[in-house]
Amino acid sequence: MLITASERKVAHASTVKTSVVSLLREELTVLNESITIEGLGELSHSGKSRHWSGSVNAAATHRTVELTIDGTPSGPADIQVDAIKHVVTRWDDILAEATSGLVELLEESELPETDPWVTFEVSSLSVPAISYDPDGAVHVHINLIHVDYPDDFWPAIDIVDGTVREILSGT
Repeated sequence: MLITASERKVAHASTVKTSVVSLLREELTVLNESITIEGLGELSHSGKSRHWSGSVNAAATHRTVELTIDGTPSGPADIQVDAIKHVVTRWDDILAEATSGLVELLEESELPETDPWVTFEVSSLSVPAISYDPDGAVHVHINLIHVDYPDDFWPAIDIVDGTVREILSGT
């Protein structure tokens, strides 16, 4: 049987249409997806993003703060979830551990206030992608903002294995 050029075009167009419809259906299944993680609550994302967002109750701040985890389109890795849970349970200890580094950062900035817990507020928590660290360590960042200079000064406390690794200056 001989197929004409116009029949080939129709067949190709039909195949393309079927492929596009299939792709759209696949994309719609991951749009606005959410998952619930025990101890963290609901995390959601839009599209095929790797970034999952939610909120967590940060006891020391007496409020809920934003949480972002750079995971995969199917969700954060278990080790990322474990790392953020560990930080949340050790919250007060971690902030106490970070105080001297934040005081040092304030002294270097030559700003008048040297009490980091008067100067900074916790704005969010973030967990970078696992590939962030060449050794595979999972980092959690407690992101801070300066109450008087919120657009200019936002350091972070970098935590690995539940311990403060360093203070990131954020200037």
